[in-house]
Amino acid sequence: MLTQKAIRRKIKVVRNIQKITRAMKMVATAKLKRAQERVVQSRPYAIRMLELVASLATLVERATHVYLTPRPIKTRGLVVITSEKGLCGGYNGNLIRLAVSTLESWAGTRYELFTLGRKGTDFFRRRDYPVVKALPFPGVNARAAELTGIADAISSWYVSGAVDEVFFVYAVFKNVVAQTPTVVRLLPIDPASLRSQSTSKRAVDHEVEPDAETVLSELLPRYFRYQVHQYLLEAMASENGARTTAMTAATDNADELLESLTLSYNKARQWAITTELLDIVGGAEALKNVH
Repeated sequence: MLTQKAIRRKIKVVRNIQKITRAMKMVATAKLKRAQERVVQSRPYAIRMLELVASLATLVERATHVYLTPRPIKTRGLVVITSEKGLCGGYNGNLIRLAVSTLESWAGTRYELFTLGRKGTDFFRRRDYPVVKALPFPGVNARAAELTGIADAISSWYVSGAVDEVFFVYAVFKNVVAQTPTVVRLLPIDPASLRSQSTSKRAVDHEVEPDAETVLSELLPRYFRYQVHQYLLEAMASENGARTTAMTAATDNADELLESLTLSYNKARQWAITTELLDIVGGAEALKNVH
């Protein structure tokens, strides 16, 4: 049985940790609110952009844009989006497991990794995976220009011919307690896949000037950038949702542990008092017998 001093020390440690987890929960909740707002605001534009590109693609018989032209698969590229910091439950672990599983399914094909977020970068570099580019994951207040810079770096990776396909592993935000690890191919863009993803089945009934292929060629880089923006925003919301959930659970667990330790402390204190009283009574009885 622990002594009263040891239990008091444990109670103090748990209270200090609880202060940290409660503060982290508050910070994560505030960041989550901001990230959720950005995700919700960006989704309608992303959907409309997808519908527009899908509609234009139906008018182009043979597009020549580099984003639309499939190449023989010599090297695949995987962009893995994780967080900069931990303490967010199984968020990073689930994403890394999905990334590793994807790479294992590519056995026999050369691949390269582009990592966003220190957790993923550290994991893959420690295990000697071919990480050719690593960038920090942007915070919830990152400006659009920063997200565009990341998208352009990924685009250059593909356009240069270093990789022939680009896949993304990221978490789709559902709600505070649910984030879905997802793997999706973004480059080259498949017009048939765009049409299947589009919620609009309407045919384009307006004139396109100067022609559909020119307009599509102008839209494709914007579409690609905005898709990357959307993946990053989903990841921001997912990370902070996972951290909010983890810190809430940690704070609640600390409450339960404090309750248990307080009960143990009271029992130890009661036992000490009882033992002391028994010693006093025993001593008094011994003195009485002596006299």
